[in-house]
Amino acid sequence: MVLQQIFSENTIIMDLQSESKDELFHEMVQKIVDANPAVDRKAALDALFSREEKMTTGIVYQVAVPHGVLDNLDKACGAFGISKKGIEYGSIDGNDVHYVFMFLFSADDNSGHLKALKELSLLLQKPEFIGKLSGASSPKEVLSLLSDID
Repeated sequence: MVLQQIFSENTIIMDLQSESKDELFHEMVQKIVDANPAVDRKAALDALFSREEKMTTGIVYQVAVPHGVLDNLDKACGAFGISKKGIEYGSIDGNDVHYVFMFLFSADDNSGHLKALKELSLLLQKPEFIGKLSGASSPKEVLSLLSDID
């Protein structure tokens, strides 16, 4: 249950206000920094935008998984957000993004990076997962859904 160690009720945004990818990154990184003051906001944004330049992290099912690696990070952290309106993201499938899983990983923890992305991948393969996320009414409920990898 790596995802429950990365996300917390304080880093889940039930109604993202962003209308663009740029705004989204700023909104979500601020949520991460608020919950983890040791995270360098500028370094986090630089890492996320740098990764995004290589290839979009907007995947299928209206989901984006922006992620970056930081040198001075003790442990992985992240934020999750739901956009009711949808955000034009340049996704692989061309659809707007409604569900965003943002990760910041330590440069020293490659295995943790892989475990978190694998766990998320397993959840996204469940046909009912996105429907349950869309029906979630609280950060606590989202966390519960993220722990359901069996």
